[in-house]
Parts: sequence; C-alpha cells; structure tokens
Amino acid sequence: MAGGLERSCNCVWDSNDHLCMGYSNEDEKQEFFRKKIDELIEEKRKKFGTQDVIAADQVNEREKRKKFATQDAIAADQVNEREKRKKFATQDAIDADQVNEREKRKKRPIVAKKKSQSVPIESNEVTRRLKEYIVNEKNGTEVKMVIQKTLYQSDLEKSQNRLNMPINQLQTLDFLREDEKRLLDNDKNIEVGLLGPRLKMHEKSMVLKKWPMRSTFNYVLITNWNGFVKENQEDLKKDTRIQVWSFRKEGKLHFAIACLASSIEIEMGNSGKSNLNWFSLMFGCFSFNSDEGKTAKGMGGVVKPPCGPEATMIAAARHFSTSHKALIN
Repeated sequence: MAGGLERSCNCVWDSNDHLCMGYSNEDEKQEFFRKKIDELIEEKRKKFGTQDVIAADQVNEREKRKKFATQDAIAADQVNEREKRKKFATQDAIDADQVNEREKRKKRPIVAKKKSQSVPIESNEVTRRLKEYIVNEKNGTEVKMVIQKTLYQSDLEKSQNRLNMPINQLQTLDFLREDEKRLLDNDKNIEVGLLGPRLKMHEKSMVLKKWPMRSTFNYVLITNWNGFVKENQEDLKKDTRIQVWSFRKEGKLHFAIACLASSIEIEMGNSGKSNLNWFSLMFGCFSFNSDEGKTAKGMGGVVKPPCGPEATMIAAARHFSTSHKALIN
C-alpha cells in the first residue's frame, strides 16, 4: 500500500512503495485520481465537520448562558417586585390604619364632663386690668376667657413643653373660628401669640394643637412653652391658679395668661373682687433709692420684687394710672 491507497489499479510501484505514473489505460488513471479526490474530500469533511460541531456547541452554550442569565434576571426582578409590593402594601396598610384611626377619633363622641362648680370662675382686679390692657394697649378684639385651671408639675416640666387645656374645663369653644376648628380637626397646627402675666408679649410664637385622648380631647400650647415658663418663672409655679384668655389682633389668634394667686395670696371679699394687701404691694414698688425704700431698709425690712398678680397690677398701673406712675417714679 502507498499513501493509504490500495493497488486496485494497474499502476507501477517502485521498491519504496512510491507510485509511479504509469497506468495501463486512461480509465484507470481517471479512476485512481477520482478515488484520491474522494478520500481527500472525506477527510476535509470530517475535519471541518468537527470544527462546525465545536462552533455550533459553543454558539449553543452562549445561547444557553444568555437564556439562563435572562431567566435569572427575570427571577431577580420578580423577587424585587414582590419585595416592593410587600413593602408598599405594608406602607399602604400603615397609612390606611392611620387614616382610619383619625376617622375613628373624629367620629368618636366627645364626652365632656360637666364643669366643676367647686372652683368658681374668679374675676378680680388682675383680670380687669388684663382685659383693659388687651383692648386699650394691644387693640385686641373678641376677648374671651378660655379656661381657669391650676398649674400642675406636668405643665412646667421641660420634657413636656406644653400647657394642657382639657376640653372639660374650657369655658367656651367660640374662641376658635370654623376654619381654625377644621384645621385642628385635621391634625394641623395654628400659630398663636402669647401675652405673659406681666403684660409682656412673648417674642416667639406658640403653636395651638388638638390632642385626641381616649374618649375626649385636649387643646395644648406647644413648641416654645418652655421658654415662656422660664421667662415667667417667678409667676408660673406649681399649684398657681391661672386663667387663659383669647383675643385677636388684626384677625390673628392670641392668648394671654393671668395669674390669680401667688406667694402673696389674694383675699376674696364677699363682692367677688380682690382685696390686696396694698401696703405690701406698694411697699414692694418702692426703690431703695427712694425715701420709703431707705426707711424700709433702715428698719431691717426686705423688699422683694413683686410677682404674680401683684406684678401684673403694677405693670398695668404703669399704663393706666398717672398718679401711680408719679408715686413710683
């Protein structure tokens, strides 16, 4: 055999099995080369067929990878979508619960206890001077007494930072206009001014808010209440009886606080008007530089600055009484 070819033709072969170009006829020659060509073609087909299969396998592998990668991405997107739906569903549920709770609070009947008759509403010189100051000096209108209450420790705690005005102690709800009531009912706030017991307007505004309780609600003054308490710490003490008044200036809602009792108690007469210890009041107004002050100091007296309703009355007197101004100055 030579070159993988059988000696099927009448060719001449040398001693090294090399084909010699000798054929018995032309047909044998053509037959020999045809078979040779067929063998070469078959070898090529096998070779290129293997490469095509490899290439096809590689293409298929890439397609599979793309397909699986796409499926993985789709699965990941589906998982993310489910997580998002759970998250938004949870948030929607929370929002719905909050809305329902607000609606329940609105629909819940307000049980207002009857106002206690054991503590009569006081009207004295302090409240009279306060109303005169609001009308004459602040040009206030729609003056109304909102509540009379006793200051509790919770009203003065820094951590609370609010003045509580329970609905069952309010003397009127007419201090609010209809649009203001709607705002408070919808959990909104109203910015208000606040006049102190010494007839000084607090420089920072307060915020009026409505706090729903279990079966009722309270109005509260918040935000800058701690600063107001600190500014008026001589007057606003635990167990002090106060009145909260409302008035309007240029349409804006304001409140004013009057202290009804302090370290120098007000003795209530039969007429309902206060009878102050005028000697103590005027004695506290004197300066040490005045003759009366020197006399008091020489007698060993201690002149304390007035506070509470006394301070309110002195401040009001400076505005309304020319003779009192002359006496003090």
